[in-house]
Amino acid sequence: MVEGIVFLIEHGSLEENTQVQQLRQLHKQYTAGVSTQDALQYALDLNKKGYRAVLSCLGERTESPTAAKKKTSLYRDLLQAISDRQLDASISVKLSDLGLRQSISLAKKNLEDLLTRAQETDRIVEIDMEYRSLVQPTIDIALQMLRQGFQFRLAIQSGLRTAIPLASQLLHTARRSNGNIGFRIVTGSCYSCNQDGYSTTLETSEAQTIAQFYLLLDLALWWRRKGGLWSAVGSRNLDRIVYASQYDFEIQLLKGEEQTKAFFVADDELQKEGCVRLAFYVGFGSLDDEGVKAYLLRRIQ
Repeated sequence: MVEGIVFLIEHGSLEENTQVQQLRQLHKQYTAGVSTQDALQYALDLNKKGYRAVLSCLGERTESPTAAKKKTSLYRDLLQAISDRQLDASISVKLSDLGLRQSISLAKKNLEDLLTRAQETDRIVEIDMEYRSLVQPTIDIALQMLRQGFQFRLAIQSGLRTAIPLASQLLHTARRSNGNIGFRIVTGSCYSCNQDGYSTTLETSEAQTIAQFYLLLDLALWWRRKGGLWSAVGSRNLDRIVYASQYDFEIQLLKGEEQTKAFFVADDELQKEGCVRLAFYVGFGSLDDEGVKAYLLRRIQ
């Protein structure tokens, strides 16, 4: 199955064949649909079950300032729609989608636009961490946003070699400014990538990744006691889910993982503790978009 989908993605063929059907099944499982309306409806369905939604328009590497501006406008409208419908939801953005590959200033301007709208609508923007080459530019922009007094949540991989000093730098800046930050602590490893964006070399060992995960939890807890934003944990590891739940971290899973052991353990903690939050990362977008295909491929690797 994987080989067939890889062939399909590499060759861009949408012929009616087994591989296309498999890709469509993955799209149905792991996304809310193709439009913002599909995403909003799925968020409403999640809210009715007591879960929060993190909505993301799938796609990576906008190729022009115009495309980046268009994606920014989509997210700005999505924030407004979430507010108008009073949904318990946030948006998750990739800075490469906001123009980071064109220029840092373009991505900064577009992110500032979204953070301003989030502030106006009392919502949260969550910023994804991407490939290793984009880590430092993402951190630099995040630091600038904190100094300007914005609040947001930033994903940080425990497998990133510099995860602890970077998190400490962000918290130090937030403490000395009017901004505020929370983390989405992701237990997956961070990779260095080649020009095509495919993973090549692990940055840390498994033991280092696990150790840094718990150190990041400690930092996030310390920051919350200082008035910082709540942080979340993205993990399928059952022990880490239970541990994080004991300290009231929000547990984030992917749409498509509703029947996994990770979900049942997290949901059990939610029912038992009564204060643990459970959220689902919900992507949406058309299969004609190469970024959507890449996202689906990562779900089965």
